[in-house]
This record gives sequence, C-alpha cells and structure tokens, in this order.
Amino acid sequence: MMLKRILFGFVVFVSFISAYGQTYPHYWVAFTDKQQNSFSLSQPLQFLSQRALDRRQKQGISLDSTDLPVSSFYLDSLRHLGLQITNVSKWLNGATVVTNDSILMGTIDNLGFVAYHQKT
Repeated sequence: MMLKRILFGFVVFVSFISAYGQTYPHYWVAFTDKQQNSFSLSQPLQFLSQRALDRRQKQGISLDSTDLPVSSFYLDSLRHLGLQITNVSKWLNGATVVTNDSILMGTIDNLGFVAYHQKT
C-alpha cells in the first residue's frame, strides 16, 4: 500500500512537471480493473522483456494483474471524450489527464471502468 502511495505521488509530480505552464487542471483517473485488455498473463513476452521475466524467476516473483498494461480501450475512451492523457501507470492502473472541462470530469465516474477520479 505504501508503494502505491509513493508511486501515486511520483505520477502526480511528473504530471505537474510535464505540464508546467499549462493552466488546465490535472486529474488522476483510477480504473476498476484491467479487463478489455489485448494482453494476457499467459503470454508475458508481449508486454515484458525476457530480461524482466528472467529476473522475476530468479527472485521468485510471480506475474499478476499489476504487470498487465492499462487497457488501451479505457485510455482510448478517455481520449475520445476529449481528455488529454499525460501519464499512465500500469501498477496503479490509472492515468493522469488534463482538461478544463469540470463538467466532463463530473461525468466520467459514470463510466463502468472508472473507479474514481481526483484533482491532483
């Protein structure tokens, strides 16, 4: 849990730095799951390098859903709504978005794949 908080802080920091000078607010959008994903844990070489797999095997670390990339369907859906995605975190299963449309941000929680959003 602490690692997720640290990673969240890092994602927020990087989002702020990458958009320095922009006047639009940033939001963290957390996804509910990693469904509708074109990747599978049964074929890890599609999203992890052989080196990463070898290192995991050597250290006895098994694959789990946090290793899967964020669903491109979810990201494309946010883009289609007009949100600009600045960062994506597969471990936190979410993305930082930029928009000046607060009404839009108020409605995205109605999307079935959005767990929550918060202003960063």
